[in-house]
Amino acid sequence: MNELSGSIFKFLKNNEALSISGIELQAGIPKGSLQKAIGGYQKLSDGNLQKLITVLKRYGYQDEGGAKIMAIANNKGGVAKTASTVNISSALRNLGYKVLLVDMDPQGSASRHFGLYELEGQIADAMRDGHDYKIGELLYKIDDLLYLAPSNLNLESILPELQSDDVEGNQRLSKVFNHLRPHFDFILIDCPPSLNILTVNCLMASHSVLIPVQPEPHSIDGLSNIVRLIKKVSSVNPHLKVEGFFFTLVKNTKLHEGLMSTLEEEYPMIKIFEQKIRQNVAVAEACYEGMDVITYDKNSNGAQDYVALTNELING
Repeated sequence: MNELSGSIFKFLKNNEALSISGIELQAGIPKGSLQKAIGGYQKLSDGNLQKLITVLKRYGYQDEGGAKIMAIANNKGGVAKTASTVNISSALRNLGYKVLLVDMDPQGSASRHFGLYELEGQIADAMRDGHDYKIGELLYKIDDLLYLAPSNLNLESILPELQSDDVEGNQRLSKVFNHLRPHFDFILIDCPPSLNILTVNCLMASHSVLIPVQPEPHSIDGLSNIVRLIKKVSSVNPHLKVEGFFFTLVKNTKLHEGLMSTLEEEYPMIKIFEQKIRQNVAVAEACYEGMDVITYDKNSNGAQDYVALTNELING
């Protein structure tokens, strides 16, 4: 018999509109058993707990036995995608979560951020057909709660193999994550600034997507491409959802203010995070020092913005 986990309690508390009796009915568990379990008066059997989890996943619950996988994606470069992936990962780490940052950009920017230039192994090696790597051997420990799966330009060498595999070419990364999910709370993917099969692999392997947007005309105009690709992939990966847009490199100008309003009008169905990442020299300085901005200068605007954004992300 099992007590309800803290994550189930939190999920039900945050989704009070869900009918407890309706959940019991859908799960096929005895009437009143979930209410009694919530009150601490009864435990659920292993079978009934699994039935409950299966139903709750339909409403967005993430089983605590596996990491939530989030892709940070935008086909437009120069929007602070890598900086955001690094700093959100670090903010999650600071909250006590165990995080894996996966560098899926052949430029290897996230890997170089942590001083990794010459790699003995990288994520592409685990995606090859018939590889003999143990995935754990390809991970670099940054600290006790933050790990990195690195990449460099050699990541592009796997493109022909992925493109020639009509059956599973889009799902190689998903298979890699099957072995990693039980060991982490969050997996964050720094996607390539493109719409190729590497990005498709990232989206196929993810539960959700975060889209960084610089409030500049050339950045706003190109968003339709990544939104269209996400919609296409979600027809195959039903778990995939858009967490929302968040603004980066924001300046206190009428142009930026106007473009941010324009985005809200153009994509009314997609959430726009309230917290904006202001343009701040500390973010670039931290990158140069191989650090996240929170560790580099916790009082900087950049650090405060990424901490607040991360809290908004996980608290809804």
